[in-house]
Amino acid sequence: MARPQNLRITYIGGGSRFVVTLLHGLACNAPVLKRLGTQIELMLLDPDTRRAGEMARYAQITARQTALPLTATVTDDRVEALKGARWVLLSAGMHEPIERARKLFESPNLQPYGEHAAGVAIEAAALWPYLRGLAADMKKQAPKALFSTLMNPTDVLAAAFQKAFGIPSVGICVEVGGLIGWLSYYLQVPEERIHIDHIGVNHVGWVSQWKIDGVKDAARFFWEKIPQRMNQDDWYAHPTFFVDLYRACGYMRSSPYHNWPFRTVWSEARQAQQERWAKACLPAGRTRSEHRQGALAEALAEGRMIPDFDPTRVHPEATPYTYPNTRHTLGALAVGLAGGKAGPVSLQCRNGRSNPWLPADAWIEAPTRIENGKFIIKKVKPLPEWLFNDTRTIAVGRIAIADWLAGRDPEGLTKGLLSQPLTGGLDDLLRVSAELSKVRDA
Repeated sequence: MARPQNLRITYIGGGSRFVVTLLHGLACNAPVLKRLGTQIELMLLDPDTRRAGEMARYAQITARQTALPLTATVTDDRVEALKGARWVLLSAGMHEPIERARKLFESPNLQPYGEHAAGVAIEAAALWPYLRGLAADMKKQAPKALFSTLMNPTDVLAAAFQKAFGIPSVGICVEVGGLIGWLSYYLQVPEERIHIDHIGVNHVGWVSQWKIDGVKDAARFFWEKIPQRMNQDDWYAHPTFFVDLYRACGYMRSSPYHNWPFRTVWSEARQAQQERWAKACLPAGRTRSEHRQGALAEALAEGRMIPDFDPTRVHPEATPYTYPNTRHTLGALAVGLAGGKAGPVSLQCRNGRSNPWLPADAWIEAPTRIENGKFIIKKVKPLPEWLFNDTRTIAVGRIAIADWLAGRDPEGLTKGLLSQPLTGGLDDLLRVSAELSKVRDA
């Protein structure tokens, strides 16, 4: 099979600062992409062409600094952006439709945010009218393209998109890469020495085993280091619950930040710790957003990429560009779609027969290799039933919501909501089920 000589990437939300992460992923894989003879055409679709123009300038700097055959074009025309695309990434600022949908279902007994069934369904339905139009344009303009979403709920949107329109789709989540960065910083171990096997669904997964330098007993090293680090000013307070849960059950979550379905309370003490962290890790007087915007502005002014940094010295929440470890996933996708082999990286794909202890039709998150456009999910060591049953139930519920979203099962939304009965009062869950189709079909 002849390898493609160009790779057109359509980035929906082309003014997003996440484009910097994509470009660093391409830069990391520049030798492989050049060896494959790949010409990369980056189409930056955004109504805010000024912000997208900054990303195009950063792409030009990346091309010059890495000698990667890379061009970037800014447009606000979706048809133009999609023509001939092989990879379509969704990462757009669609806050208004999501907030409108959430407000429709506000209730003291129902929280329309987060990872539970109602929140997943509300956010997915709010985005569906846009995705329906996008699919129609992709069918005409980019019939061979892969669709991927960085927007939540990544697994449900990817599953529903593929089921409804027959377009190959994957979800991309930043959390596992974030966990590796977190471990690297607090354990003072380079990222390349940390290996993690994990499995679950978007934001709700577990680490089945992890190693440092191939040694399985990494947990002992963790407990030798982390209790001391928790007493220092650079301790980021939010993952304290992650540590508590690891201590309690003997298994890590695949995200140090997402706790659901477990409950946690944000206390004044944790808020004070967060403020100490900011003073210790961020430039004086700057927020994370200001720090990253400053790094980008400096790079554009000086005509050079944001310099690499040592993950053992720079906290993963204080990096000069957002979610830096996701660059490995995005770079691997570029290599795989260009005809090469890459990975394993964390992706959300249809399980099939890869891990038979999860439903075949679930879009699961697990280590995945990409070979010439095909996705090969690793078979992961099963986790104990007493721990993993909640995750399996969540996966089943998300299948039902995706089937409803895709028009395959009119009762799928009710099934998905009632599969997690403790996430809201019955009246509220039934109200969401009765009314949310209006949002989806708008």
